[in-house]
Amino acid sequence: MMQVFLDIWALFAEMSLWLLLGLVVAGLVAGGLSERFVMRHLGSGGFLSTLKASLIGVPLPLCSCSVIPTGIGFYKKGASASSSLSFLISTPQTGIDSILLTSGALGWPFALVKVISAFMMGILGGLLMSIWPDDTMKNPKPVADRAQPTCKSQEKAASFWCSFYEFAFIELPASLAKPFLLGVILSAVVAYYFEPGSLSSLMGEGFVAMLIMLAFSLPLYVCSTASIPVAFMLAQQGVHSGAILLFLVAGPATNIATILMVAKNMGMRALICYLGVIILGSLLVGSLLGDIIVYSSLVGDHHEHLKWFHHLAGIVLMIIFSPHLLRSLRKFKAPFFAAKTDAKLSFDLSGLTCGGCVAKLERALKENDVIYTSLDQTSLVLSANEFRSPEDIIDIVQDQGFSCKQ
Repeated sequence: MMQVFLDIWALFAEMSLWLLLGLVVAGLVAGGLSERFVMRHLGSGGFLSTLKASLIGVPLPLCSCSVIPTGIGFYKKGASASSSLSFLISTPQTGIDSILLTSGALGWPFALVKVISAFMMGILGGLLMSIWPDDTMKNPKPVADRAQPTCKSQEKAASFWCSFYEFAFIELPASLAKPFLLGVILSAVVAYYFEPGSLSSLMGEGFVAMLIMLAFSLPLYVCSTASIPVAFMLAQQGVHSGAILLFLVAGPATNIATILMVAKNMGMRALICYLGVIILGSLLVGSLLGDIIVYSSLVGDHHEHLKWFHHLAGIVLMIIFSPHLLRSLRKFKAPFFAAKTDAKLSFDLSGLTCGGCVAKLERALKENDVIYTSLDQTSLVLSANEFRSPEDIIDIVQDQGFSCKQ
């Protein structure tokens, strides 16, 4: 067990250096791209709008659970269906943090393929939506923009560095902490207990391996960055590069929750375009490039020679992750440990699939001065003394792209 723990820490520490760099760069990108800027370029239809949506979506560090309320929100505010779908396809597949981590864990060829495939598939999905429009789809009446994120005062709300800090060290780590750590643990455990090549022999080669990986990837929720440790483990096991590429493309791009949200908010034609582009595009990428792209990791080959800065990076990242991991642990407390309080207002939530969604809603509630007792992915509890009507609370939650009912 001690050796397994040491392997887990070694892999976590080596990947931490790349992920910390990714968090910093992702924060800089998010701080510089305001919602107003994105809406200005997604508002009109046509090829140029679709191209811009895909171009904007590729570097944005949003996982599939976060990009759905974001993309649907853009659509409800007046963005065209084609540009919204382009954004929904290209954004979750990659991001600045994912690109940097992929380059370190798997090599730059894998990272470049992720970027190019996300960009091209986003454009293709948007074009299909514009060629084959759904006559039943109607852009909802645009709603007013909500207040920008705040730190401690309204003056800081417009600050670039405020947005940078909140996204890079609060919102993004909230969505990455648990799945990334689970991916690292899985990778280290499989590497220790399974002989090299065991998974490869089970999955087979070529197209068969890709079909198996596709069936595994489509319904599964895995964000772009958290998928890297799993892909790293697959590569170490000798799994065909085509299957790994397919997992990196299709895994983050969609899941059951995403499929249901697209169908509900944008219609069946949008869903057909969405799934069709992802399925055919990922199979095409894996088939064409599986025998060309070579695994060339900068991580994981020399655990025993970790440098001091690897350990430091691991400690810093664990400190950043700790509040979000502790929040997950608190959900398992037995009810009788909870303090007795006054009457509560309870709301059932849906559409929140990770810590990033919770952090996003938490920030919106704080912006609106809503004092809550507890908040997780399925429920929101307020004190009965909170002077807000249930309708106000529901509106705040729904404006963030989630569903809420009392």
